[in-house]
Amino acid sequence: MRKHRVLAIALLCASFIYAQEQPPPSEEQSELAELMSIVEQETEVATKTRMNSDYVPGIVTVLEGDELEALGIATAADALSLVPGMQATRDSRSSALVLVRGIDFPFNSGNIQILINGIALTRQDAGVNAAALLIPVEQIERIEIIRGPGSVIHGDFAFMGLVNIILRKDGVRVFGRLETPHGSFDGGGHGAWHMGRAKLAASLSRFTSDDTRASTNGIDEDRWFGLVNLERGGLTLTAETVQRTFNTSGTGPQFDEESWALAGQYRRDLSSTLYGDARVSYLHNDIRDAAASGNGDVAKFTATATWTALPRQSWLLGADYTTSTIDHAEHRPVGPPGAPPPPATIVDDESRNIVGLVAQDTIDIGKRLALTIGARYDSYSDLDERLTPRVSVVWRASDQHILKAQYAEGFRTPTFFELYARPAPGITPRYPFEVNATTELHYVYRAPATVARATLYQAVLRDMVFPGGVVLEGNAESRGLELEWSRQLTPAWKIDTNASFVFDTEDPRVQPGREGNQIGAPVLGNIALLYRPLSSLVIGARWNHVGDPEAGEGYDVLDLTVSHSDVLLRGLGIRAGIRNGMDSEVTYLDQPPRRPVSARAFPGRTVWLQLSWRP
Repeated sequence: MRKHRVLAIALLCASFIYAQEQPPPSEEQSELAELMSIVEQETEVATKTRMNSDYVPGIVTVLEGDELEALGIATAADALSLVPGMQATRDSRSSALVLVRGIDFPFNSGNIQILINGIALTRQDAGVNAAALLIPVEQIERIEIIRGPGSVIHGDFAFMGLVNIILRKDGVRVFGRLETPHGSFDGGGHGAWHMGRAKLAASLSRFTSDDTRASTNGIDEDRWFGLVNLERGGLTLTAETVQRTFNTSGTGPQFDEESWALAGQYRRDLSSTLYGDARVSYLHNDIRDAAASGNGDVAKFTATATWTALPRQSWLLGADYTTSTIDHAEHRPVGPPGAPPPPATIVDDESRNIVGLVAQDTIDIGKRLALTIGARYDSYSDLDERLTPRVSVVWRASDQHILKAQYAEGFRTPTFFELYARPAPGITPRYPFEVNATTELHYVYRAPATVARATLYQAVLRDMVFPGGVVLEGNAESRGLELEWSRQLTPAWKIDTNASFVFDTEDPRVQPGREGNQIGAPVLGNIALLYRPLSSLVIGARWNHVGDPEAGEGYDVLDLTVSHSDVLLRGLGIRAGIRNGMDSEVTYLDQPPRRPVSARAFPGRTVWLQLSWRP
């Protein structure tokens, strides 16, 4: 810990040495604008400053909502399977999970922080998956994903990655989608209205099903999501909510969630070299399922400033204060087969206060080399304090070739259930921060209409915590390669492909004495084709490959989608598709800590139809 502090402080101080102004961005010719859009995706999720996603430190993927719809993607969770290294699955309650870079034991939807328009709608320290990833794709403008740790900027639980879902705030649209043979309906709409200098945006959707893809047994699922956003000048006010119920006709699991958040943010240019913003947010969660339940609140205040007064440098400085409370929570764990269940964990009126400080400097060392050095300090009232480092180098060797290298750490604290579980006899409980230390090497090739990327990574997880203050000996490790290639072949044809390979994983959390229990697939792959023969017609095809994990079998899924706009009247769109066209047997695996792997077969081929209207 002390070595990390000394290193981070020394690097931050050393960053004052260099100076040179950034070169202005080049402008693309108008005839190349459409083709160049493939390589001009912008994001602020990595640095809180809008930059091209290939120039930011770390590995960032941006998924565009229009393309996700054209490929037949239904929800944000489904979209994550398009990201190399991310394996989208569902648990026994049909809650969305993500296995990131082959690491098992997903919770909180996969050890990732989930934001909606930059606001948390999930309660990470409760340790229960929430429904935020099930937002329908029709409401999504884009999804920004950090692969690897994002804790220096975003704090606790940006552990294996971060997902920021940006909802649509322009135009007016209503939609409805039917799917068979599983009897589901998804409908809603969004709109934006200008009222003088203010802009009001709202979004609402409702999903109902009497048989979800999580099981072939009798199931009733109902969920809805809503958002209201008001902007005037630099002030933004947001309210968002998600509710979901999931019930089985037998004795199977049940799930019930009510979550809502309120947030206010103010952004302002304080001077020509100083830009600041402040945000206050309030989150309430009430989540109940067969094994756990909990309700409580999270209040957070955050202030950040970007300072560019020093030549060749851009400083990001931030501070935040969080109060996280649990009014009442219960956890009823299931013991090993044949053994009595462990005692339930009951938490009443507990709270956690967190103070966080961030300092990050991006330094231009010459015209093409940029160094980013950052550190985050956190102090927890019920635990300890921690300094989290990050060092990244981006070298634009030429207009076509970019090389990046990064070392970053992500962390998560013990959840309330891990923290308050009764220690076993003879165990001296210990509650450290669980840490993901990741090293990445990244290469980008950029040309008009083409982008290719390759990433080598090594992730090492240490101080892994079990309920009752048990800290496992040894580390979990994952090493792999991620490849991406995207090209606008012609004005009518576009192809996106990626593949990820996990070379080696080690995880002491797998049930002792049993080999072959890893559930993460060693190979993942995607091929997506978009064909636009007419300006109003788009045909999409997507093949997703999940290789055989040690604990089971993989699968291949082929989706086909046809989209036609302005049918019969202006603004009316029809989209139809076949999901899992080859009727593959899709099996999702679950690896509870120190228990056998469980498997669930999801139903096969489905056909769906969507109507939408834009006035």
